[in-house]
Amino acid sequence: MELLRAVIVGPSSGTPHHDGLFVFDCLFPTDYPNSPPGDSWVPGKSTMLQVLVSIQANILNSRPFFNEPEHERITGAQGEQKSKKYNEDVCVLSLKMMIQTINRPPKNQDGPEGGSIEFMFAIAEIVHLPLDHFSQIGMPGCDELRPKIILIGRCSSYCKICPWGPSLYYAD
Repeated sequence: MELLRAVIVGPSSGTPHHDGLFVFDCLFPTDYPNSPPGDSWVPGKSTMLQVLVSIQANILNSRPFFNEPEHERITGAQGEQKSKKYNEDVCVLSLKMMIQTINRPPKNQDGPEGGSIEFMFAIAEIVHLPLDHFSQIGMPGCDELRPKIILIGRCSSYCKICPWGPSLYYAD
């Protein structure tokens, strides 16, 4: 194995990374595991699972602000205030990435724009739930994050105009 793609789900224990998907592409040397893919690797003892668990525990934690270079020096009320703002920004970016993934589903599936029609409608319905909640509690910008999937019409069977049943339009 020379290439590994790992996905870490952000921990839900009070972190701004809650349920975010973080993708890591790992390129291994041809003689892995005998030669290290990185620093502090102990051949025969270290595992890629240890590395991934360390990333999840030590980087995707509840106070990522203090992981940044030089930020560990900012202490007291100022550090806490900056950490809270940083967490809010990380949470918003994670949510935006989730919405972007929903708006651009994987290609090479049945139906228009890469996903089955059932998939598109299910995603369009589901994504409105958290956005409605955030709108109710006064979070600004929710409308900008709504999926750009618009239902144009429905057909009960295949036809020349919309061969996948319901017609979808992606607004950019």
